[in-house]
Parts: sequence; structure tokens; C-alpha cells
Amino acid sequence: MKQVKDVSERKRGRPPRGQEQDAEGLLDAALETFAANGFEQTSLRAIAAAAGVDVALISYRYGSKMGIWQAIVTEVARETVQFLEAAIARAQARPEAERVDFISAEVVDVIWRRPHFSRILFSEIITNRDAERNDFIEKTLVKPFFKLLQPFMQKSLDAVGHKQPFDSQLGMMASVALIGLISSTREFTGRFVEVARHDEVLQQHVKQMIKSMWAAPAPVQQTACRVGGVKGS
Repeated sequence: MKQVKDVSERKRGRPPRGQEQDAEGLLDAALETFAANGFEQTSLRAIAAAAGVDVALISYRYGSKMGIWQAIVTEVARETVQFLEAAIARAQARPEAERVDFISAEVVDVIWRRPHFSRILFSEIITNRDAERNDFIEKTLVKPFFKLLQPFMQKSLDAVGHKQPFDSQLGMMASVALIGLISSTREFTGRFVEVARHDEVLQQHVKQMIKSMWAAPAPVQQTACRVGGVKGS
């Protein structure tokens, strides 16, 4: 009965013909509004104003602020996993020695597409204000993403004998966090770093940084020297 009641209530709020907007445009407007203001400070009216639609359209389609927030996370997760799957497929067609560098650069491209979403993620995870939203992010995006990336990355590292001096899972989390942080703060970073003022240049530098994290460590060369006839190091 509750479900029937909810549906009927939402139908009564259906916007007049001609006021609809495509779902992608509405979600993009909502994404930017959440990124700018945070979840608590964002209202459906603010999202409607940014999208140029009647607030009734949002209520009709998504039911609530939480509903449209979940729709954003779900859509970005679907898109992100789809792009990562395609990137891994391309990486598998390359020689083993090139796969780590290749997938590192591809992950930068995947995350770079949604700087506003990275800002939302940092806000939610760092403040940890709402367990329900954190759990939704974990289940919908983070776990599927790393379920794809971690085994492929580890297999590629093992295949070429790369042994990092840090835990590989922690390294992957750090890599993703670094990409998201720089992509979502590029305007502020550009006040201090010249390359951050040019998006394509900045993206290429980030790719080199991530690749260098996963490059095989150079072998340690131990040398001996003699000081006053006594062997030392």
C-alpha cells in the first residue's frame, strides 16, 4: 500500500508538458550543485534553478534530494566501471611490460572526466557525516571499481616482477585519491603551480606522477670506499 501511495503522490507532482529536461542534463546540474554546496546545503529548488526546470520535475523523477543524489552516484559508477572495463580490455592487448603504465594513464583519464564528482566524494568521505551515503558510495562505486582494477594491476605488476616498497592495495587507493584531489582542485592549485593552469598539461603531468609510483624500483647499488685504509660504506 505504501508503494502505491508514493507512486500516486509523485504522479500528482508531474510537471506540465514542455517543462521536461533530459535526465543527463538534470543529473549534471545536480552534480555541480552538490559539488559546490555539499549535500546538506543543497535544496531541490537550487538544483531546479541550476537545471532550469520546475522543482516538481525532480520530485516526480527522483522523489527526494537523496533520490537524485543516489541517481548521480549510480550513473557515475556505471559510466566509470564501463570506461575502466574498456581500458582494461585495451591494456590486455598490449605487451605485459607496457600494461602497468598504460592502465595507470587510463585510470587518470577515467577519473579526470568527473572533477565535480571527485569533490563530492572527498566531501562525503572526509566529513563522514552520513553513514547511509558513505555505504552507498562504497557499494555502488568504490567496490566495483577496485574489484576490476586491483586484480588486473596486481597481475600486471607480478608479470614483470615489479615489487613496490608499499602495499599494492594502499598504493592503488593513494593513486586514485591523488588523481581525484588534483582534478577537483585544479583552479586552486593553479594559483601556485604553473602547469595546473593548463588542463591538458596538468593531466599529462599527473599521468607521469602515477606511472612513477608503479615503476619498478631501481636496484640499490652498494658501493664501498676506503677512508684512511679502512673499508666503509
